[in-house]
Amino acid sequence: MTIEMVEQKFGMYGYLDIHKATRRHLDNYLLKASLVSANDLKTIKTLQSDFDFYWNMLEHHHKTEDAGFFPMLGGIDSTFATQIAAMTEDHEVVDEMVVKIKAYLVDAANGKANAYDQFLEQTRAFRDTLFDHLDREEEIVIPAVNRHFTYEQQLVMEEQVISAMPVEHVAIMFPWIYEVMTTVERVTAYGQLPESFRASYGYWEEEYYLLRSAR
Repeated sequence: MTIEMVEQKFGMYGYLDIHKATRRHLDNYLLKASLVSANDLKTIKTLQSDFDFYWNMLEHHHKTEDAGFFPMLGGIDSTFATQIAAMTEDHEVVDEMVVKIKAYLVDAANGKANAYDQFLEQTRAFRDTLFDHLDREEEIVIPAVNRHFTYEQQLVMEEQVISAMPVEHVAIMFPWIYEVMTTVERVTAYGQLPESFRASYGYWEEEYYLLRSAR
């Protein structure tokens, strides 16, 4: 993210937090995967589970953008509307890369020769493509939101969006986001949670780590 974007008073903090978690989780995943031997089939199966979890979180975010957020913003901003197709196409490219990653992981878990190297190569390419998309999307979305909504309005919008999500998704999403935050970032983000969610967060976090450890 550019310095200029950070300096803008942008109130949809959850949008940026999800993107930050998307980047950090994938970098952590790739670091872990790069240290695994192609012969370690047990750990490769864990990598399958980890990637499936990661993709479930990212895919939900993309579907929310494609079905609701982008059309809403495009309906009030003609410049943004002309850029929706390109961002949606980015999502489709990412989808196709994920299919390949999962296929290579299946082959690698079955001990197929060269499959693990292909998985690593494809996942690194996926990282580059995804991060480029996130950077470009933020450069388009943030100015468009700021053109039409004050900071205070954005805070209200953000709370409405979070409150409208299924609780079962929120209960996983926030611990997933907070897991890769610094202590300072986590304190700030917790303070921005709708008050009705704060009382439940401790339980959500406990359940999240139980879920992750049981994979």
